[in-house]
Amino acid sequence: MRKLPLWIFMLLCISALCSGYDSYTDTKLRVRHELNQALAKGLAENGCGIVKQDTIQAYRMLAKGRSGQVAVVIDDDSLRRHIRMKELKDKVFIAFTLTDDTNPCYDGLDRQGLLQSDTLMMAYKEVKEADGKNVQIAFRGYADCSAVLLFSMSDQRLTIFFSVMAMLCLFFQMSSFYRRRMDVMTVAEGSLGEVSSEVISNEDCPATFGGLWYDNDMQVFKDEGGDTISFTPMQRQLMEMFFRVDSHRLTKQEICDALWPKKEDASETLYTLIRRFKIVLEANSRLKIESDRGRAYLLREVR
Repeated sequence: MRKLPLWIFMLLCISALCSGYDSYTDTKLRVRHELNQALAKGLAENGCGIVKQDTIQAYRMLAKGRSGQVAVVIDDDSLRRHIRMKELKDKVFIAFTLTDDTNPCYDGLDRQGLLQSDTLMMAYKEVKEADGKNVQIAFRGYADCSAVLLFSMSDQRLTIFFSVMAMLCLFFQMSSFYRRRMDVMTVAEGSLGEVSSEVISNEDCPATFGGLWYDNDMQVFKDEGGDTISFTPMQRQLMEMFFRVDSHRLTKQEICDALWPKKEDASETLYTLIRRFKIVLEANSRLKIESDRGRAYLLREVR
C-alpha cells in the first residue's frame, strides 16, 4: 500500500506523456490534411499556370547540370489563401518537378524534415516532350513547422490536467513523508525521555498552575476539565521540571543535563523540544514559556 501513491504518480506522468504525444501527432496529421486541401484548391484554380514556360526551361537546364531530377520551390499566394490555420500562412510553399513516371524525386526537401502533402500530378499541355507527349508536372505542398510550433498548435489540455494531478500527487506524497518523519522524531524524542523519567517523576509537583494540574497516580498532566494533556514523554518531563521549581525558571544547562545527560551539546535538540512544547502548552493552558536572555526558560501564567 505504501507504494500505491508512487504508482499513481508514475501512471499520471505516463498518461501526460502519452496524451501530449498523441495530440502532437494529431496536429501533424491536421497540417498535412491542410496542405492537401490547399494544394488541391490552388491547382484547381490555376492549374499548371502556376509554372511558366521559362521556369520549365530553367528547370531542364538545372536538371541537366545536376545530372538528375531536381525539385523547384515556388512561393505561391494561392496556396496561402486556402490555408485555414493562421499559424501556417507564412510557412507554406509549393515544390514541383517534371517527371515521366509516378515517382517524382523530392529527396532534398524530404531530408529537411518538412511536413509535406500528397503528390498531385498534372499534364502541362502547352509544352510537349520530344515524343509529343504532354509534360507531366508533380506538385507537392510543404510546411516549414518546427516541433515547438506544432506543440503550441496542439491541444494539450488533457496533458496539463494529468501533469497537474501528478504534481498534486507528488505534493501529497512529500507531505505524507514529512508527517511520517515528524512522527518518527516524536517517537525518538519520547524514547530518549524514558532514560531519566524515573528520577524526575519521583519528585512531588504542586497541585495546580496556570490551569494545569498533575495527577500523581497516573503521572500525567490534566487541564481544568480533567482531560489529559497529550504531552510526549519528553515534554511531560520538562513540564514536571518547571512545576518542581518555585520560580518556574530553568536554565538551558539544567534542562540539557537532566534530559540528555550523555549528550555533549543538546542545544539544537532543546530548541526543537521547546518549539513543539510551546504549541501544546499554549493550546491547553494559560501558561506561556519565554526565553530569559537566551540563557534560561521561564514558565509564567497569562491572565
